[in-house]
Amino acid sequence: MDTIKSGYTRVSDILSQWDKFGHIDPAMLSNKADIGTRVHQAIDAHHKGIYMPLQPSDEGYFNSYLEWEKQVKFTIVKNEERYYCPTMLITGQVDLIAQFPCEDKPILIDYKTSASSSKEMWSLQAAFYHRLCEINGISLGDRMIFLQLDKRGSQPTVHEYMYTAKLWKVCESAWITYRYLKEWIEKRKGEYKS
Repeated sequence: MDTIKSGYTRVSDILSQWDKFGHIDPAMLSNKADIGTRVHQAIDAHHKGIYMPLQPSDEGYFNSYLEWEKQVKFTIVKNEERYYCPTMLITGQVDLIAQFPCEDKPILIDYKTSASSSKEMWSLQAAFYHRLCEINGISLGDRMIFLQLDKRGSQPTVHEYMYTAKLWKVCESAWITYRYLKEWIEKRKGEYKS
């Protein structure tokens, strides 16, 4: 797990103010998060040409990524990089920035091991990440891809979003709301843990 610079807020924390998992058993959520982390690590190792053994619960998701990779030709620009915005004091780790032969600019790609998609939250996450990349000197195309990996190893579901000024305004509003409610949100998180 990477260390976050002091004073920065993760994009995932900003989006957590609309927590839709409060009714789910915390142990189950933790297990799902662990699977997601291991799958991301395995894909990163794969990109670096390193073999990483997988747990049985992770294999399908990883194979799902490999199925997508077989079908799509791209060059890796950046892989598993954390970016910071010193103005907003936010941070996010981008899974993949890839250059496709038919695209003028690289595209942001994120991997998901979720059973269900979340168009609204994923589009906001994508826009935050897009903005973080641009602030850090990486010029991206407006198209952003989220791969919802299949636990059985089949082709993932591809979700595409477009970065627009309107979507970024929603992200700014989410950031402002989070800052306003931060103390209350942190208190609520503490109550979930007890």
